[in-house]
Amino acid sequence: MPLKYQGRNAGHLPRASLRWGRFAATLAASLTVTGALLVAISQGTLAASFAVSGRDMKVSANRIEGNGYVTYPAVVTSADGRKHPVTVVAVNAGRVWGLCQSSQIATPLGRFVLRLSSPAQAGSVRVSDLRLSATSVSADLNFGKLQINRDAASLDAVPGVVGALGDDGLQAIGFTVENVKARSWAVISGSLQAQGTRLAIGRTEPECF
Repeated sequence: MPLKYQGRNAGHLPRASLRWGRFAATLAASLTVTGALLVAISQGTLAASFAVSGRDMKVSANRIEGNGYVTYPAVVTSADGRKHPVTVVAVNAGRVWGLCQSSQIATPLGRFVLRLSSPAQAGSVRVSDLRLSATSVSADLNFGKLQINRDAASLDAVPGVVGALGDDGLQAIGFTVENVKARSWAVISGSLQAQGTRLAIGRTEPECF
């Protein structure tokens, strides 16, 4: 998965205003977490349960299609101990066009946007066992063999991905989702294959939406 890093606007501030040590430490920590996440996703080694950071992120895609789709309510815990209600959206296997993830980072120099993207013209991103812990999702949906209000503990469209007994679940065998915009606390994937991936940070770097 080729990865291109680009920085913006870091070199245009008055020298007296820079606290390079603190900025470097903050930036390094953010990029290390992002890099570790990319490696873990690509190798399929990221655990299904982990403490998320103290801020959510934006995730978008032009189009997602594949087989095996489930969603159910859950709770994630951030590193500061706070619990956040989410909707788990899981995909067994599929392809994604125009994948984007962005988050805002607070630094001694102000707020920066860290953005990871794979443009639609670079081709589709192949994913398997993809899970999104979302607080909100908007999209255009097209489901095949849809089941609504199935008990979350009995979901079987994505092997091994189930909710709690008694919770509401939804699943579909085939699906196409377009114009996806989601706020999420975590994204996990058993595997991810992409080309033309771009990682950038900057004050003027645009968020995914």
